[in-house]
Amino acid sequence: MKRILVVCAHSDDQIFGPGGTLFRYSLEGAEIYTVIFSFGEKSHPLFKRRVTAKARVKEAQEVNVMLKGKDLIFLGLKDGQFQKEIPEKNTEERLLRLIRKFRPDRILTHSPDDPHLDHRVVYNCVLSAAEKHNFKGEIFCFDVWTLFNLKKSNLPKMYIDTSQFFHKKVEALKMFKSQKMSFLILIFPTFLRDFVNGLKSHSRYAEVFYKAF
Repeated sequence: MKRILVVCAHSDDQIFGPGGTLFRYSLEGAEIYTVIFSFGEKSHPLFKRRVTAKARVKEAQEVNVMLKGKDLIFLGLKDGQFQKEIPEKNTEERLLRLIRKFRPDRILTHSPDDPHLDHRVVYNCVLSAAEKHNFKGEIFCFDVWTLFNLKKSNLPKMYIDTSQFFHKKVEALKMFKSQKMSFLILIFPTFLRDFVNGLKSHSRYAEVFYKAF
């Protein structure tokens, strides 16, 4: 696995979902590219949006350095406005150009069953861009807000043993200091999901992905 492209809605999704896997891939020598749709400017109601956006970009850059990732790109869509802004800002075409530029062997993105609308919209945009590019690699989906994805129980699954990297996943999540509330809400479900997936795949911790393409 040489090139991985992660496409997500917000700047901590790539760690809450496939964080352990990304640390593992990085150690194994993969090039990791990350595309984030939104600055997440609405995530902190007590701060001005530009202040929150600036903080989230800085945090994501620091995590990307820790991950030893390659390009980290924000597309600048507004939270909750993805459906409206994707056609207005030619987002699918921009994503298509990035796929052509990075030439990933595998794309990781949100599950179409995620309760968060922005996450589902990202999934649809990724699949549409991949189809137009005649993408020859694989697309796998990860969960963020879904504890256990029963809807996809019959789809091909890929379990990645992240036992040696779970502590790095937690460490990276703590670096998103502006997102303490999300951390408190999601850390236990994230731990439980990775622990149960570990039991299913005979390891201490694991992340599961569903083949979409």
